[in-house]
Amino acid sequence: MYAKFLPSILVFLIAAGGTIFGVTARAAHLDQHKVVDGIEVFYGMVPVEIIRGYPKESAERQMHGGVPRSAAQHHLMVSLFDAKTKQPIADAEVKAKVTEIGLGAQEKKLERMTLAGTISYGNYFRMTAPGRYQIAVKIRRSASQRATEVKFEYSHLR
Repeated sequence: MYAKFLPSILVFLIAAGGTIFGVTARAAHLDQHKVVDGIEVFYGMVPVEIIRGYPKESAERQMHGGVPRSAAQHHLMVSLFDAKTKQPIADAEVKAKVTEIGLGAQEKKLERMTLAGTISYGNYFRMTAPGRYQIAVKIRRSASQRATEVKFEYSHLR
């Protein structure tokens, strides 16, 4: 089970889809968890305004080269677990492509990070317009040359 990681997963999902310190995330999440090729994939999207609320010297404010200045930036976080053992996957190369449905896409490498004691992968993506976005996550484990891809839909309601 996830008992050892449950507090961190809950903090991650609350931060991504709910409220932190009275700030409501402005998004509706259709599905934040999928299992593909023996990998459990969780994702969350956090508006940059929430991250700016952390102290300047905090790890959250320093990750990925610092918090972008634009208010239209969102932090995508992806956590990976082995579907059988429920252990976190820390040896993956992870990329994400965020596409506003019908418009352009952004593709970035997700950097490994440790937040609340859990290993995740993340980076910032620009999301200027409200609407539906597709998040395609490509995962390549160091032990395997074959990449696993999983897609999510995200509704941005700014």
